[in-house]
Amino acid sequence: MTPSTRQAWKRIVAQWPGAAVADLRSGMNAHRRAVAANPSHYRDDVNRFLKSVTDSYARLERMKPYIDAGHGDKAAYDRLVRQYEIVASGLFSEAYQSDSSSVVGGALIPVVIIIGVLGFTIVGVVWAVVAWRNAQVLEQQTTLMETELLARVESSHRGTQLQPSTLEFPPVQPGPLDNAGFSTGAKVGIGVLGVASVAGVAWLAWSATKDK
Repeated sequence: MTPSTRQAWKRIVAQWPGAAVADLRSGMNAHRRAVAANPSHYRDDVNRFLKSVTDSYARLERMKPYIDAGHGDKAAYDRLVRQYEIVASGLFSEAYQSDSSSVVGGALIPVVIIIGVLGFTIVGVVWAVVAWRNAQVLEQQTTLMETELLARVESSHRGTQLQPSTLEFPPVQPGPLDNAGFSTGAKVGIGVLGVASVAGVAWLAWSATKDK
């Protein structure tokens, strides 16, 4: 991960709503010591978070041409893009090249978990735990929007009038998980290197759009 890409994610973190900041602070208080003591215990949590946000990003990218062509609710789509940026930035702003440590601005930044091409700090790992529920909700919402959008576009191709979207997406703010809300034994169903590599492509592609 290049410093400029990481800084782009950090700029989003700097603009987080107060609720997200409070939740990360709460999550750090609750999980920092546990993550520091046994980082590998949280590897599956980071893996499934990576897969979830990467899948959401892929759906947003697939929908974009249709939204740009006026076939969907752009305001609702833009809200989901913003939610993706908030949820994903908590992890990607704490991602470095997959070394045991990274030197940034002369300071040693410890990486506690390495997954494929990416290494993550304690802060990033804690966020993957704290915001997991919100990553799930985002994934569900992007899936629903894509399914509905493609069905309406297909209907229009058959000569049927394109109907306005009836979906409603309430705002999603990252929130803490209770102890019953996550399991470090969760399996993501895809190789570790594959998840991290695809995630890397997603976050680089996102960064490129911000630089335009």
